[in-house]
Amino acid sequence: MNSVINKYGEELFEIELKKLPSSKSTNYGERFFRRNPDTLITYVKGDFTRSDGYERINKYSCINFETNNEILLKGSTKVFIGFTF
Repeated sequence: MNSVINKYGEELFEIELKKLPSSKSTNYGERFFRRNPDTLITYVKGDFTRSDGYERINKYSCINFETNNEILLKGSTKVFIGFTF
């Protein structure tokens, strides 16, 4: 895990998205993350989506905490955790 200090003075840790606990997990760990260390937009990791019926997606559903907009990210995407929310 790489450590990064953002412009707000917080120490964040870089990790792959697939290593965060899922929403179905009984392990209540870190589910909130940011895609960039210097942004304030926070996402919540959702379920793994294999397909939508027509094509194979194989990505994680991630929800913007404030606006409820959904994005799909690969499990190998680097995200940042460890911030004060």
